[in-house]
Amino acid sequence: MNRPWLLWVMWLGLLTAASAVMHGYFWMRFVRDVRLPPRWIQRLGWALAGLTALVPMSFFLRRLLPEPLNRMAYLLLISWMGILFFLVCLRATGGLIWVGLRIKSWITRQPVFDPARRQFLSRTLATGTLTIGAGGVLHGVYSAFEDPELLEVPVKLDRLPAGAQGFTIVQLTDLHIAPWTPESFVRRVVERVNALRPDLIVVTGDLVDGNPGEIGRTVAPLRNLTATHGVFFVTGNHEYYVDTQVWLEAIRKLGMTILNNSGFMVASAVYLAGIPDRAGLRQFATTPANAPDVRRALAARPADAPAILLAHQPREVWDAAEAGIDLQLSGHTHGGQIWPFGALVMAAQPYLSGLHRHGHTQIYVSRGAGTWGPPLRIGAPAELTKIVLV
Repeated sequence: MNRPWLLWVMWLGLLTAASAVMHGYFWMRFVRDVRLPPRWIQRLGWALAGLTALVPMSFFLRRLLPEPLNRMAYLLLISWMGILFFLVCLRATGGLIWVGLRIKSWITRQPVFDPARRQFLSRTLATGTLTIGAGGVLHGVYSAFEDPELLEVPVKLDRLPAGAQGFTIVQLTDLHIAPWTPESFVRRVVERVNALRPDLIVVTGDLVDGNPGEIGRTVAPLRNLTATHGVFFVTGNHEYYVDTQVWLEAIRKLGMTILNNSGFMVASAVYLAGIPDRAGLRQFATTPANAPDVRRALAARPADAPAILLAHQPREVWDAAEAGIDLQLSGHTHGGQIWPFGALVMAAQPYLSGLHRHGHTQIYVSRGAGTWGPPLRIGAPAELTKIVLV
């Protein structure tokens, strides 16, 4: 039985638990262990406890706050959570030094440090982590708002006709256009894509994060995307979170062709196929058309044509390889977005970023052009990708 409320409760519970663990670790390592005055330990403890509680409460408070206060509060809270995650992971990495010293102490049966030196080490680790962390966060904010890096990726397709050598595809993915996304950013992305004069533009999902009333004007520049053989779109998971059908119609009005388990020949050179994201199954559980089906998308493919599959999530590559796809283009992972979140992403996806070979199928995973959640990119810069078929 489809129970979205149960999934929501589970998600809220996991988010609250993660918040409690991270805030608790922050208090232990950055407050308690550095031996701050008792009054400060208590005050900061209460402040961190309040932030922990604010995470689940924010889902309800957002319904009460007026705009733009609601938007600002959400952005501040989600930014703090991103910074907290980075600092906690950075401090935990530094803590491996302490673990190594403890192991050495256990082997040699010698005390690690006297209490004074232990306190010095704790303060040094905390200060060093905050200093490095501050630099990382500042760079992460800058990286999130600067224009995406342009990558040119040559991909060899064995069955590509000689006349199609040099065929170019610009992949645009994970823009995550939200109420706080500047329209000027979207306009610059469009201008940079058009300047490449691509043969084809593909948008591999997670284009929007908000309802059409909030960001309809911000997405408007996308209707100026221009390619010789058109602009094509497949859904990502975020297209199923807010006003799905309204957004799909709006995307069509932007001049994009939506591929939903469908495909066709492009320039008599390649067969372009696309599948919807599997998140649609949760919203439209009784509609088979919303289940990703690679074989259905290949129904009109000529036997000798190289096939390119647009699929938001890299994990669709298992079905793609089985169906004989030559190249899959995906996004979703953001390359991890904030170090070391990529390690968690890899638990659910076979590839994090870049070009890989999966059996006889090649897959390119873009880090995406935008951000989701905290407006930070640490160790995973945004990208626009120009695929050149050779």
